Amino acid sequence: MSGVWGKPCGNFIFADSNRNVGSFYSRSDLKIILPDDLFNSLPDNDMIDEETVYKSLKGNRINGRKVSFDEYLIVAIFRQNFPGIIIEQQVPWGQKSIDIQVSYKGVTKFVEFCGPIHFIKSYKYPPPENPLNRAHEIEKELGTECIIWPYWAQRCVVTANAVFTGNGGLAAFWNANVYFKDFYFENSAEIIKIINSRLGLERNGGIWYAYEKNSENRIKPQHLCDDPDKLIPKGAKDSDLDYWVPPRLRDNSESQ
Repeated sequence: MSGVWGKPCGNFIFADSNRNVGSFYSRSDLKIILPDDLFNSLPDNDMIDEETVYKSLKGNRINGRKVSFDEYLIVAIFRQNFPGIIIEQQVPWGQKSIDIQVSYKGVTKFVEFCGPIHFIKSYKYPPPENPLNRAHEIEKELGTECIIWPYWAQRCVVTANAVFTGNGGLAAFWNANVYFKDFYFENSAEIIKIINSRLGLERNGGIWYAYEKNSENRIKPQHLCDDPDKLIPKGAKDSDLDYWVPPRLRDNSESQ
């Protein structure tokens, strides 16, 4: 994950995940989030940053498939906040697998968590496939909706609820080094907007609030990017500046 994330900042609090956004996790929260064997592999610190957790989990697998810390966190949020929910990880799908299946009050959904590598071209991997194509393929074959949970969707209760309701999710950037401009797809703006719409991530006409300090009544670090062009993906319309860029940076973008 090196290079994907910048300097860790801010504290995540599991019991108040809607409001507390950041890179550091308490041992008591990680005890809830991770299976015992993985928790026991962590450093003996009171607070542990997410990149350290990622490295500790490297090589971890379920049903032969790699499982990220983000997936464990999302599963823990579902499990803790939706009584009676049935959850399966790495659901077999032919020779592939689907990250998460959740069934709650008679409704079943698939969830695919997509980190930065799902959106950018890297020398280590072949060019990425549009994640929406994979979701549509799953839906066509299995007849169950598949929701893309992107790395900019906050890992919190309201976003988990949006998997079922389609509204009210939250977006948050605080230390990501992969920007929308970096995305591989020529129609990246369209892809991002479709993903945002499904989880209800937009506020005040856009996604710009995700970079701002304490936006949406949260305790959240401000993202340090001050280059508005990095926030605008391929395929974005000139008239969409207000969707992508925080007000404090818009004058800089319009003058370039």
